[in-house]
Amino acid sequence: MKKIGLNRILSLLLAGSMAVSLMPVTAFAGTEAHTHTEACYTEESRLVCGLEESSGHEHGEDCYDEEGGLICELEEQSGHSHGSSCYEVSRSLICGLEETYEEPVQE
Repeated sequence: MKKIGLNRILSLLLAGSMAVSLMPVTAFAGTEAHTHTEACYTEESRLVCGLEESSGHEHGEDCYDEEGGLICELEEQSGHSHGSSCYEVSRSLICGLEETYEEPVQE
């Protein structure tokens, strides 16, 4: 009879220790819940338009010879200024914490 009681106690201890080992570490650490905010991220922008910023070129008097023939080797083109559509923005998580939630205390 004593052996059966001892086996039950050992079985319960083993089952209990297995259950505890499956619980997340935060269940014992007493850490607070964490919700990601804007401070948890950094934004990086990367130029993606493939164009260089320039003022462009319009043929002026210096582009023609005395007979009116074009001597300039540049093509006429409008300029380009980088705007928001020229960039791709990516957000990266930098806080190093996992988002966690506190379970409501039930009374």
